[in-house]
Amino acid sequence: MRQDLATLQNKPLVLHVVETMEEAKIGYRAIERKDGEGMLFSFSKMIALPISVGRNGGPLDVCWLERGRVVAMASHLGGMLVSQADAALELPVGWLKENNIKLGDRLVV
Repeated sequence: MRQDLATLQNKPLVLHVVETMEEAKIGYRAIERKDGEGMLFSFSKMIALPISVGRNGGPLDVCWLERGRVVAMASHLGGMLVSQADAALELPVGWLKENNIKLGDRLVV
């Protein structure tokens, strides 16, 4: 898993960028969740992109992206959420609200 620096609505982030299916299956629970860090799942085309919080995970914020713009977002406390997107960004729970992230905001990597 590689790391990249990014901004979301001018808020700095350290991204753990998923590069393999094994990393995608492990997901955000594989890293220590720190404020200002997230995990980016990116795909070459739009798909129905499910995000699941299982027993080993914990609550998190999710935003789905289309060409770098936020098209859907949620605080995810358990179960599964799905949205059409070409990328998903998982963040510590509460990060989206604390940083006033809105639909249409841009992720710059």
